[in-house]
Amino acid sequence: MDRLPLSDITILDLTWVIAGPLATRLFCDLGARVIKVESRKSFDVLRSGCRRKGNDDPRKEGGWNYNDLNRGKMHITINLKSEKGREVFEELVRISDVVVSNFSAAAFKKLRLTYEELREINPGIIVMNASGLGDWGPFSSFVTFAPILQSMTGIESLVGYEGADSPLGSYPPVADYMGSLAVCNYLMAALEFRRKTGKGQFLDLSQGEAAVSYLGHILLDWQVNRVKKGLRGNHHYADCAAPHNVYQCLGENQWCAISVASEKEWKAFAKIIDPCGEWTNSEKYSSTEARVGNQKELDERISRWTRQKTAKEVGELLQAAGVSGVPVQNSEDLLYKDEHLKERKFFRKMVFPPSDREPDSFIVNGLPFFINGYRSTGDLAPAPEMGWDTRYVVENILGKSREWYDEAVKAEAFI
Repeated sequence: MDRLPLSDITILDLTWVIAGPLATRLFCDLGARVIKVESRKSFDVLRSGCRRKGNDDPRKEGGWNYNDLNRGKMHITINLKSEKGREVFEELVRISDVVVSNFSAAAFKKLRLTYEELREINPGIIVMNASGLGDWGPFSSFVTFAPILQSMTGIESLVGYEGADSPLGSYPPVADYMGSLAVCNYLMAALEFRRKTGKGQFLDLSQGEAAVSYLGHILLDWQVNRVKKGLRGNHHYADCAAPHNVYQCLGENQWCAISVASEKEWKAFAKIIDPCGEWTNSEKYSSTEARVGNQKELDERISRWTRQKTAKEVGELLQAAGVSGVPVQNSEDLLYKDEHLKERKFFRKMVFPPSDREPDSFIVNGLPFFINGYRSTGDLAPAPEMGWDTRYVVENILGKSREWYDEAVKAEAFI
């Protein structure tokens, strides 16, 4: 593809962990020039996790997740507390379209990243701080990560076995991905607004509120019906499908997921699981409402059937009949055995320069869509070493002299 949709956009990325970096990487995948800013004294904590064997310095090479979320970006180090470091930052603001961070409200202001300050440098700048709980409010100073946000927003109260005494907690950290989607959506809206009006703006995004926005049906059910969902296991959150569960299959740790949401599906499913109608014709299972009311017994009957077949067999039988049912896949299945993802060339290989570290490559996610039939499928380079592009950005993009850069280094502008 000759030109990606966001190839004329420059983003100054001060985000860390997951919610911010994933959003800016998606912008990068769509052609934006993303310049990630870190400090050697206070760097992205995700660098330290899941590293290759032999990697003893996460500042030179971040871990697997860091590389996946920050590939394709330029990388610079800036000491925002130094005079020359601040000068570089402000000159980058002048040539950027977006400045995005996900610091706490207090840190955001302390680092002088507010819209009021940055619009004096660039009147058209879009500034977003995607903090845990927003720029103001009684809890805005709280330290939050995904499990904290999932607890505060009520998500964790829904995750666990039905009838259990306590929730299990969510993994992966869903609040981070909810926040990331919000960052993408609202930055795109701000860019479109600026395209139409020429005006920049400040976006105060609360990742906690972004998570709450996914719970509308839960909150409505309480208001209208005084129903507190609580722990649901795998049963349908709104009782609109039954069966709706994960069932053990033949073989070691083999499972399948089945969800029947219509009477047409139920008839097709019943014909497969109980050809003679010995029990599926019972009044207990004559409607979705009836099946929901008898889910425990229904799940037991289905489990007796699924345990006699492999998950693949169950999936093939149900899909052939137009019933929603598939094997539960693990990481190995997804990466190496999923024929659909292979055919669509979804995964891409990230290849590292030759070294004594292992492995020499990772498989990472690609874009989940095509643009006019195009999606890049070639090998990827890992995220750059911390500060790798600092000199290039200062001298080639900002036009500073080599002497100026060397003086700034001595003044600790890039630590």
